[in-house]
Amino acid sequence: MTVEDQIRALADLDYKALVARYEELVGKPLRQRNAPFLRKRIAYAIQEREYGGLSNAARRRIEALAAEIKLPLGEVRVPRRSDKIQPGTVLRRVWKGTEQCVLVHAEGYEWNGTIYGSLSAAANAITGSRWNGKLFFGLTKGTKTS
Repeated sequence: MTVEDQIRALADLDYKALVARYEELVGKPLRQRNAPFLRKRIAYAIQEREYGGLSNAARRRIEALAAEIKLPLGEVRVPRRSDKIQPGTVLRRVWKGTEQCVLVHAEGYEWNGTIYGSLSAAANAITGSRWNGKLFFGLTKGTKTS
């Protein structure tokens, strides 16, 4: 069977068959549940087996180029996974035709010169009714109404 035929045949394989084919060609399966991605990896492995992979010279050149790359690691900011909104953030929402802005402080949420202890309290002051503050400003999934 030609390389092209082997690659075409991948389209007919289900996920379990793809995993088995990958194990056959490469060894330990990927922790990947995405069949289209797995088909691409298998197709590459089939071609690599038939035509050969990168030469040692090409691998050395890639490693040398990678070693020369200077990343500004001191400047990279890793996003925090937190529900807390960072101080200095300005939250905006149009309410009844008027844009409402709330400034986030370390000690609370400022709207119209008043600092509220919670975002919900600020949303309640804006609307005159009870609101979940994160929902009101579109920070959570749900439906917000005007």
